Amino acid sequence: MSYLGRGTDKISNIEVLDNITFDGSSSYSITKSSVAFTPNSAQSLLISIDGVVQATNFSVSTSTIDFGVAVPSTSTCDFFLHYGTGLITVPADGTVTNSKLGSGSFSNITGVGTLSSGLTLSDNILFDTASKGIYLGTTTATASNLLDDYEEGTWTPTYVSGLGSFGSITYLGQSGYYTKIGRIVQITFIISTNAITVGTASADVRISGLPFSISSSGVTSGASVFGTAWGGDNPSFVALESGNSYLNLNYRTTSNGNLTASDVSDLSTGSNANKILASFTYQTA
Repeated sequence: MSYLGRGTDKISNIEVLDNITFDGSSSYSITKSSVAFTPNSAQSLLISIDGVVQATNFSVSTSTIDFGVAVPSTSTCDFFLHYGTGLITVPADGTVTNSKLGSGSFSNITGVGTLSSGLTLSDNILFDTASKGIYLGTTTATASNLLDDYEEGTWTPTYVSGLGSFGSITYLGQSGYYTKIGRIVQITFIISTNAITVGTASADVRISGLPFSISSSGVTSGASVFGTAWGGDNPSFVALESGNSYLNLNYRTTSNGNLTASDVSDLSTGSNANKILASFTYQTA
């Protein structure tokens, strides 16, 4: 059985402390086996000086006893005893110091505290619910400073058409990666085909499968891409439209430099074709 508070050697035990060698001072160190000893209280001590037992006519501060008057150096300490006062089940407020705490881990700690010297962790932080996060750059719980989402993963870019659907597609390369921090999503991907049958597909060519839909705030944006081996003009730009989970492909016309949507008719039905490499950032809802 273990106990909270003083050691079990203080439970109703009589301890023999080191005799004091008086030198004419009024206060002296309390030791046991030459090691500093802190008694439960002044009332737990009995000391005999020149054959007279002293009790409660002195004060104690940690491991120092003060008699209030000078004790002559000719006086002799006959014995010095400490009496245990029983098991302490609840320590008084502020009495448990850092040096009394073990090096083991803690669990189920509640309440709010302040760390004056920072905190060093040897493992990851894990919250009990997915909605929790960390407030950065502020000393108050400000919603705009809460970082409550971080995620890394993969996604699969897939060709689709604005109208109808392809008869079949065999992909040569089809991989994507993403990192999401808060509402910001950074993606990279590569996509290429080895064979396509058009089927009922028509209108614009799109890339679907984004890991998160684009913000519906009304903001549209785009990013340059590398496109090659298409049957028509190679796409050089992707357009991100608010509220969608796909990308529109565009190329610049040679006549006036305007952006024009890539059409199903621009695709190549041959092998190792319709390649797109891209990396860009967008905002999700």
